[in-house]
Amino acid sequence: MKPQRWLRLYLTAGLVVLALIGYGHGLRDRHRSVPPASSPPEAALSPGATVVKRSANLKCGCVDEEHEPPGALAGLDLEGIRRMNPGWTVVSFDQSRVELFRAEDTYCTFLLAHRFIGIHQGNVAVFYGEPGGHEAVKSMTDIPVSSLDAADQSRLGVGVVVTDDDEVLRWLEGLAD
Repeated sequence: MKPQRWLRLYLTAGLVVLALIGYGHGLRDRHRSVPPASSPPEAALSPGATVVKRSANLKCGCVDEEHEPPGALAGLDLEGIRRMNPGWTVVSFDQSRVELFRAEDTYCTFLLAHRFIGIHQGNVAVFYGEPGGHEAVKSMTDIPVSSLDAADQSRLGVGVVVTDDDEVLRWLEGLAD
């Protein structure tokens, strides 16, 4: 390569490095200028405020959201609300509304409130949720679907909605016989 090309290459590389260093300093300075979440010291949650609690349910990917009155949180400032809600992150806060968030290693309230018996990987299984909709396997059995009569296979193919653990046990015992 000619000496002029080497010189041009070194100069271009040097300019790129200087630009990246300057950009990095700009990001660091910009990050420093963003204040942490805070509120004026006199700000307190009013009794008529709304408390929004969002829970990200990691096992199903859903987010449950509850809106409730402040109850014991009324009159508290930002730090008081943080102390009263360990495990929650305060996303936003003002006198009329506070938003809290947490991630939990569980299923959403919808899945936990519904269950059915169906087929998974060739065996009878118990599911959270509703057949053909939002569902997750709760537990597997060692009952192969191929060992069941055609009527039971058909019912399990579409899913049998059950209301409680006793009904699940009755169904599974009947299938195992």
